[in-house]
Order: sequence, then structure tokens, then C-alpha cells
Amino acid sequence: MKRLESMGMDVPDDYPADELDAVHALVTAVAGVNEAGLRPAAWHEWASAMNGLAWRFRACDEHGIAVVESLRSSHAPEIEDRYHQEKWLFAFFFEGLSAVECLYYGLYFVGALTESPQFDPGVDPRTVKTGYVAQQFSAAFPSDLAAKLTEVARGEEFKLWTLIRNVLAHRGVPARNFSIGGEHSGAVLWGLPEAAEILDPDELLQRRENVGSMITQIAEVAVPFVQEHLADGA
Repeated sequence: MKRLESMGMDVPDDYPADELDAVHALVTAVAGVNEAGLRPAAWHEWASAMNGLAWRFRACDEHGIAVVESLRSSHAPEIEDRYHQEKWLFAFFFEGLSAVECLYYGLYFVGALTESPQFDPGVDPRTVKTGYVAQQFSAAFPSDLAAKLTEVARGEEFKLWTLIRNVLAHRGVPARNFSIGGEHSGAVLWGLPEAAEILDPDELLQRRENVGSMITQIAEVAVPFVQEHLADGA
């Protein structure tokens, strides 16, 4: 863990604190305050998204650690321990995907601060989904940021996180299939064909690493974007 001084809290070591703090500092400078001492609505949406990103990223990490430790002990524990495993899996996938989605949401309002007509600061928040954000950036600012937003939103990793989150939210608790013999001999597979090996602790650790990588890759290209498109207004 490392200290995120801008929020006064600890975050996992792979949280891109330097990059996001650099973006936040410039966004805050550009947004300014009006005569009443208030910041624009777009800044508040950005700041709220960054709070969500940090909190959910840390929570995803904590729940990932908990479920990995539990699964290493047993894939078929007594019902009380199984309940905790399912609770942690649910939280892990919701929080990890939410962290990525918060970053997209916040960046939309960075786009709004450029005053590009492609970004309506009064947009219905329900519209601001990952694909929409990538589309708006591609139309208004063809750039490394637009390319990375599109790449991540269309990537297999993001699709897998979305699939699992949606299953857990709407379809109940996936079964656990214990395999003896064959390709998956000795494995415990989740009842999701596209995510069969998720219950393997090493696979879960990889998923956790990948969600951090998605966020970091976007944050890294967001820095030069705001330096180019917002610096004149700071």
C-alpha cells in the first residue's frame, strides 16, 4: 500500500496516483471558481468519479485478497465460509469494474472542461458509459487517450469483467463444477463458460492485476492529453 496524499488514504501500490493527481491538479486549475466561490458542475462530476475510483479500487484489492486466501484453503468449504467467498467474489467484480467505469465517467467531464461541443456538461449521467465516452473522445480529439479508451472498452478483459458483474447482479450465484479427469482434472470451475477458471486463485490474482493495468494505461495517456488541451486555460 502507498499513501494517496490528495485524499488522505492508503491505496494499492499499482494505483496510478502520480498520473491521476497530475490530471486532477490541472483540471482543478482550469475549472476555477465563480464569483460565489463555487466550482463548475463538470469539476464536481470529475472529483466525485475520482473518489469512487480510489475507494472502489482499494476495496476491490481487499476483497480480492480475502477471497484468494479463502479459496486457497478450500474450494468447497462449509456453507458459512462459502457464503463469505461468494460475498467477496461479488464485491471484487463489482468494485473492480466500477473503478474502471468511474475513470471513464470522470474523463468525460474533463472533456466537458475543454468546452468541446462533443461533451455536454449537462448530459444525463446514465448516458456516460464506457463506449459512449470512447466515442466522444474519438470524435472530438483523435489522440492516444481516445485510442486507449476505445481499446480498453472493446477489449476482452473489460468484456469479461462486465459479463461476470452482470451475471452476479442479475442471474444469481454461479455453480461450482468439480472436475475429475480430462483437461481440467482437479480444477474447480465456475458455472460460467466464458469464465470457467476464475475460481483458481492465480486466475483471480491475474484479474486483479489486469484491472489495475487498464486503469494505469488510461491514466498514463490522460496526462499528456490534459496538458495539451487544458493547460492554456490553467
